[in-house]
Amino acid sequence: MSRQLLIATTNPGKLREIRGMLDGVPVADAEGRAMADIVLDTVETTIDSIPQGRRRDKELVREAVRRAVRSAVEDAWGKRPAAKVLVTQLRQGS
Repeated sequence: MSRQLLIATTNPGKLREIRGMLDGVPVADAEGRAMADIVLDTVETTIDSIPQGRRRDKELVREAVRRAVRSAVEDAWGKRPAAKVLVTQLRQGS
């Protein structure tokens, strides 16, 4: 089952909305925690850990989120999934 994940910001470096897609991974880990929650928590923590000025670098954000999500899912599931991250900047007022 696929789930949707989207990260959208109105200001560079300020997280506004997260949705996403998880495909080919279990719905929950062995303890019953939803994989979507694990991924969302990881994305938020990763973005928060990047200094605000550096969050304007879309490639830096994309790669940091990709690596962190792969690691978190591997920790929870025992397998390292393929991960694709698309970062899009929205203009103020969009």
